[in-house]
Amino acid sequence: MTDSLRQLSPPSKGWLRWGWFLLAALTLAACAPFVPTEPGILALPGTGKNLEQFQADDAECRRYAGSRITPAADAASYDVQRRYDAAYVQCMYSKGHKVPVSGGYTATPGGNMPPPGYVPLPGANPPPGAAPPPAVNMPPAGPQPAPPQVNEAPRDKP
Repeated sequence: MTDSLRQLSPPSKGWLRWGWFLLAALTLAACAPFVPTEPGILALPGTGKNLEQFQADDAECRRYAGSRITPAADAASYDVQRRYDAAYVQCMYSKGHKVPVSGGYTATPGGNMPPPGYVPLPGANPPPGAAPPPAVNMPPAGPQPAPPQVNEAPRDKP
């Protein structure tokens, strides 16, 4: 009966101290700033780069990215990871590796053509590759026929 009573008795003071210590440690850990340890994006070896070069550059760029961020307690983990990824991408790109790029490329129809409705300033040169503006009141290009000869009858002088 003594053993069954001992199992139901409250824990000793030693266990209570460890419980408070553990609770305090977990609370402090929850407030610690987030520090990324790896990039959240994919980088691929550049043209002509072998796996050993890629792995060495990857390790160096991870160290570089880690040194470039300063996590703050009030910064969101997304912002810290985004800054880490930006530093990592810059480093890997500078070493000749393939990295993703955001944004889109939109080309105007016809390559270098100005947008529809574009009117150059008078006397301004059109952009390279653009068609010249339409001629206004100009004769067609090429040799021009001679103007017709008009023979007038002599007039009487008064």
